[in-house]
Amino acid sequence: MSGPARPTVCLLSPAQLWVNPRIRKEADALHAAGYTVRVAYRADGPVERDDALLAAVPWTWHRLDMSRRRMPARWAAAALAQRAAQALVRAGASTPSMDAPAYCRGHAALTAWAIAQRAHLYVAHTQPVLAAAASAAQALGVPFAFDCEDLLSEETSDGLRASWRRNLIARLERRFLPRAAYVSATSRPMADYLTERYSLQDVRVWHNVFPSIEREGIAPPGQRPAAVAVELAWISATVGRGRGLEDVMACLLYTSPSPRDRQKS
Repeated sequence: MSGPARPTVCLLSPAQLWVNPRIRKEADALHAAGYTVRVAYRADGPVERDDALLAAVPWTWHRLDMSRRRMPARWAAAALAQRAAQALVRAGASTPSMDAPAYCRGHAALTAWAIAQRAHLYVAHTQPVLAAAASAAQALGVPFAFDCEDLLSEETSDGLRASWRRNLIARLERRFLPRAAYVSATSRPMADYLTERYSLQDVRVWHNVFPSIEREGIAPPGQRPAAVAVELAWISATVGRGRGLEDVMACLLYTSPSPRDRQKS
């Protein structure tokens, strides 16, 4: 006789898995703990890295391919639907049913897939799929949770010039976070922010860390040689003003030696 069925946990992500190690770690941990794990994510770009990562995972995954090159018809339909919803939101005609598709391209498809899994718990990784996880959970009468990887309502796009987008994200957070079974964050300051802003209780802090075995042999920061020069690594998905580069360049110009000093050296 077979034992009782294992509870199913469904994880949703709007980003490809090779750029979202946090959801992969959670899927692995849940599987090791005895749960049936199903992961769905949206893909807009190349999938070779995803395929390499997913080749040997022990859990089930589903890719919603929204690539303009691979799935032009699906891409066009989803893009038109999102732009129409965004136009209404920006015009002030925001409604609960309009906010989610305005923010997350492919919201309806992700929600439909999630409902079909009939999971016992849904977990949204980042704000774009928060409404999809909540909607699937409500349809089935089960709980949902939210893992906050970034404070996206404070970042927004276009250097805080797109206030409508900031308000959109904040509305979704305000609508769903108090209803979540739990909310997790990547740092204590982030957890405190969410607790205060949305009157939440016991936001859990799960730091982004690597397995301890991968850190063996690496000296602690205080025991490493001090760098002679200051190094900066800048990663950004978009370009434009208001992302901090102006401040970095100003600091470099302020601290760089003058031509006369360079000649002396």
